Amino acid sequence: MTGSGALIDSQGRVLRDLRVSLTDRCNFRCLYCLPETEAADSFYRGRRPHLPGATPILRQWVPRADLLSFEEIERVVRIAASLGIQKVRLTGGEPLLRHNAEVLVARLARITGIADLALTTNGLLFAPQARALRDAGLRRVSFSLDSLDAANFKKITGCDGLGHVLDSINWPGSPMSTT
Repeated sequence: MTGSGALIDSQGRVLRDLRVSLTDRCNFRCLYCLPETEAADSFYRGRRPHLPGATPILRQWVPRADLLSFEEIERVVRIAASLGIQKVRLTGGEPLLRHNAEVLVARLARITGIADLALTTNGLLFAPQARALRDAGLRRVSFSLDSLDAANFKKITGCDGLGHVLDSINWPGSPMSTT
């Protein structure tokens, strides 16, 4: 941070973007992230080298009680905006697994100084929530899409949901919509 109050990184760049993870949970089990195979269990299993005889641990979700509340997220974003942050991207895991995400979007959309509020999603849950998110103030969405081939999509994500994701991308209120 400088005397001007702007956030500056170690390379001298002014920081204007903030990513906020709403949850670490996800409804996909992607091969590269959360696979369900024995090999994956072995990958995520580890020993704590600093603790002699430590038992193996598996990746577990952060307890919901340990996640920032919407009030806490709003406070962090307000402070960040006062320091020059202009863009906020909501991420996860899958951020739409966080109940009432549109309530948080509405709170963040009202913060002075935030010019761009975006969301990154896998798209599976987007279509049913799209209107509420748009009405709350969300104006930009990025969809993570691993394949347009249904069989390959299912192999990668562990989910037979390509059609739902494509429906979300082609949602009638979307700028990408053909309807």
